[in-house]
Amino acid sequence: IFRAQTIDVYGSTLPELNYDAVAEAYKLSPYIQYSKNLFARLDLMAGLRYDYFSYLNDEGTISPRASTGFYILDNLKLNAAYGIYHQAPPLLWLVAYDQNKDLKQMKTEQFVTGIEYYPSSDLKITVEYFEKQYSDYPNSVLNPAVTYANAGAEYQTLGLEPLLPASDGYARGVEFFIQKKLTNGLYGMFNYSFSKINFTSLDGIERPSSFDYQNVLTAILGYKITNNFEVSAKYRFMGGRPYTPLDEAASAQFNQTIYDYTRYNGVRYKDYQRLDVRVDYRFEMFGWALTTYLDFQNVLNIENVEQIIWNQKTMQVDYIYQWKFLPAGGIKIEF
Repeated sequence: IFRAQTIDVYGSTLPELNYDAVAEAYKLSPYIQYSKNLFARLDLMAGLRYDYFSYLNDEGTISPRASTGFYILDNLKLNAAYGIYHQAPPLLWLVAYDQNKDLKQMKTEQFVTGIEYYPSSDLKITVEYFEKQYSDYPNSVLNPAVTYANAGAEYQTLGLEPLLPASDGYARGVEFFIQKKLTNGLYGMFNYSFSKINFTSLDGIERPSSFDYQNVLTAILGYKITNNFEVSAKYRFMGGRPYTPLDEAASAQFNQTIYDYTRYNGVRYKDYQRLDVRVDYRFEMFGWALTTYLDFQNVLNIENVEQIIWNQKTMQVDYIYQWKFLPAGGIKIEF
């Protein structure tokens, strides 16, 4: 791994990194699970998992979990589940700095409870409440506000910096779900969730996660006009996700994207919404099954922001946008 001395996206100077080694690590994940049904009404499940990762100084973790489901009526079920889950940090985060071997496997403690209701054979309705507690997530030492729980959003340095297992967080919310199976040519799905996801970083300040959309709604509706001809639509809405604004003075000075980490995840993008419409036609030819389709993506032609950046040509703040209206088509052949 080689990285010349550089200025990172938060204005910190990262020293030259020159690391040449063969890294070898082992993972082992045995588990045991037991399930039991009592009185034809009560489902019980308990399990235990052990995760071993040889490259960490703290190599092993134990994760218990249990769930239960009780049929109040034949078509009404009460569910509850509790579990602890661990995930090892990527090897790349560990090899560049020896101190990163002191990182721990990221831990999630999760509780879920809810009901399932089947008003008819083709309809399912669920309502759930969930709560998750996150701990031992890696955190940047150079930029104490930056938790790697947000890796994959705007900020990601591939772990090529000193890290500490010092970030904790939580997620809690409710979810409402309806699913209609295909009957009389009609099928569909509706899902809405409201949640809050926050993390506390090394600096001790609690902030929204980069994935804290809060309101998320997905709706799918399809109709089979004939056995060969089908029309469907999908609508997606998400609340504006948090992001870190740019430090415009520093970005102009270095002519590169420099975030203002004193305002880490301090503002939100506009709400995201998109409607897709699709038409499928199926037929056979020469013994092959063919499906042709037309897919009209983002038919509302909404300009959804993907990311804020510093434009090095115009030397000003700019935005990367997702595709607006995009028609597409194709053919699928099965033989």
